[in-house]
Amino acid sequence: MAGLSSPGIGSGLDVNGIVSQLVALERRPIENLQVKAVTLQTRLSGIGQLQGTLAGLQDAARTLATASTYEGMSVSSSESASVTASLSGGTTPSVGSYSVGVTSLAAGQTLVSAAGQFSASTQTVGSGTLTLSLGEWLPGDVFAPKSGSTPATIDIAAGDSLNAIKDKINAANAGVSAALVTDASGVRLSLQSTATGAANGFRLSVADDDGVDSDGAGLSRLAYDPANAAAQLTRTIAAADAVATVNGIELKSANNIFDGAIEGVSFTARKVTTSAVNLTVGKNTEAVRQAVNGFVGAYNGVAQFLSEQTKYDAATGQAGLFQGNSAVVGILNQLKSTTGAASTASATFKTLSSMGIEMQRDGTLKVANARLDAALGNLDELKTAMTTSSTAPGAAGLGKRFQSLADGLLSASGGTIPGMTQSLQSQIAANQKDQSRYEDRVAAVEKRLRAEYASLDTTIAKYSSLNSYVSQQISMLQNLARNKD
Repeated sequence: MAGLSSPGIGSGLDVNGIVSQLVALERRPIENLQVKAVTLQTRLSGIGQLQGTLAGLQDAARTLATASTYEGMSVSSSESASVTASLSGGTTPSVGSYSVGVTSLAAGQTLVSAAGQFSASTQTVGSGTLTLSLGEWLPGDVFAPKSGSTPATIDIAAGDSLNAIKDKINAANAGVSAALVTDASGVRLSLQSTATGAANGFRLSVADDDGVDSDGAGLSRLAYDPANAAAQLTRTIAAADAVATVNGIELKSANNIFDGAIEGVSFTARKVTTSAVNLTVGKNTEAVRQAVNGFVGAYNGVAQFLSEQTKYDAATGQAGLFQGNSAVVGILNQLKSTTGAASTASATFKTLSSMGIEMQRDGTLKVANARLDAALGNLDELKTAMTTSSTAPGAAGLGKRFQSLADGLLSASGGTIPGMTQSLQSQIAANQKDQSRYEDRVAAVEKRLRAEYASLDTTIAKYSSLNSYVSQQISMLQNLARNKD
């Protein structure tokens, strides 16, 4: 009997099956705890979603409740293809309208070499020195060097091709860019100012190694210095400032941008105009409209989540995740109460509906654009209706109320959402401890049952063996008795 290694061999009992069934009964409390753990985790996830939607409402309400939302300025152009405008930092613009005209756009100087001088196979120019100087061309071909600029000297070797000269000019970073253009007459050198404006024109002087700096031979072919009779290059575009008018006053700009001409406004000339372009400076009502739409969207996110998760669908028999949960239902009721309450902060806008924010039958909000447009026309009063801070009953602005509601629900100190989160986390932790405790208990019960059934198996096996021995002895006595007869 001591050699038995598998439960039930000695007795014929299904010891493993019996023990497994008994252990399964002992595990039922664990299974119930596991089901409860899934429910708790689902609710915790749901609270996380609710917290996210409330955080969105909190941010949107804070924007509505902040005075600076209603104090921003904007500038618009009646013809943005011709003139664009933006607010410039540091100065608050005055509300008003400005008439702008664009006479000409800023340009950079362009020079090109004479046609037919160079071909694909003949590009050697000559040796000497090129000197690039930035400045303004005045009447009579008088050149006025640009204040603060330093002429760039470029050495040209006898074997340098036109392409090599182009590369040397570009490498000098002297405010002039060079390129080669091929037309029907051959290859031509094109030089252009890297910046627009009358002060960014340039002169190209030559010290030609052939001894003559102004003829049409050697390096002199690249000269542009009309005052010294050296103008082998042709000026196809003259450097020029942009010219515009504001309310009939002429202005100039080297780069088409007019900053400071209108207080707090910068405008850019895009093309020459044939009629006046109106720039209008006013309150930034579009930013307020976006704030209202953002609030409505955030509110609806909260309202729809709460409505869906607290309802009971009689047709399907399905209950929402928080159906019957008094804390969550309380949040929904607070939201509805705040939405329907009036405020005395403004004599003009007492309710959300009066501002163009309407409650729908399904509990969501909708923007009534015509009414909102009217409210935006009275921006100062709308600001008062939304941003007023007061502890007196019914006196706080409506934006402030929603901000306070969200702040209270999400507050780490006593807020409903953090409290529910902490409670669920505590329940989940307790559930895990209970599961561990029951697992230890089940393991002990299984160990005890296997020991008991192993002992029973051994005992039954012994009795079965004794029974077989007695039966054999009786059979032997019976056989002896028959033989004597």
